[in-house]
Amino acid sequence: MLAPLLYTSRPAWEAPASFNPSPDTHRHLQAGDDGEHAPGWIVFGWYTPDYAHWFAGLEKSLIAHGAPYDFWSVPKLAGGWERNTRRKAEFALAALALHPGKTVILLDVDCIVTGALGVLASLNCDIGVNFHIWRKRGKTVIVPATGHMVLNPTRDTRDLIAAWVEACKDPGYGVDDQDALAIALEHADGIRVAHLGKDAGGLIKHARGRPLHLRINGRGRIRHWAACALHAALSFPAHR
Repeated sequence: MLAPLLYTSRPAWEAPASFNPSPDTHRHLQAGDDGEHAPGWIVFGWYTPDYAHWFAGLEKSLIAHGAPYDFWSVPKLAGGWERNTRRKAEFALAALALHPGKTVILLDVDCIVTGALGVLASLNCDIGVNFHIWRKRGKTVIVPATGHMVLNPTRDTRDLIAAWVEACKDPGYGVDDQDALAIALEHADGIRVAHLGKDAGGLIKHARGRPLHLRINGRGRIRHWAACALHAALSFPAHR
């Protein structure tokens, strides 16, 4: 059993049953100093073999900025891109259990760190997330992006992430992790959410993966986002 978090009034926080590392799983852990000088936060993430080539650059940037980190290389699941993205909710819950009492900064592997991330751990919120916001046909569209998130070890955070895990279970065709998070947030009464912005105040750069997305032509982009339930009626804009 994994160590419980701060709260004794609730069951011990455990990784979901589906978080069961296989022999093909590899862990990259640099947790920082022990004892009283141990940082109260850690960067956490995961990736499948087709994203493995991004990790070296991210790890180099984490080391350069003195960031403790815990990344997992895991086999890819059958079921398409959306199915694999939905695993992020399970990894978020596992991160809180694996690092009890610490703020978790969840990062996609195809980004690099460009500044000291410790400031994110001091945000007065339960979670921090970047919201994609744009105008389309006279309406304002807001979608929570999960490329970088801040998870503070609070009850409301735990409840939201647990709801996110549930929303990712058999959600219907085309629903990805961001769609499921939007569903979970809809029912998260009282949770404190901080908007991080697309680069978390200049601390994170996601541009490495963006050229691959922008190479998709308009027709291909429409085909991709039409498969996503919450985006089907929006025809995703060319530039975020």
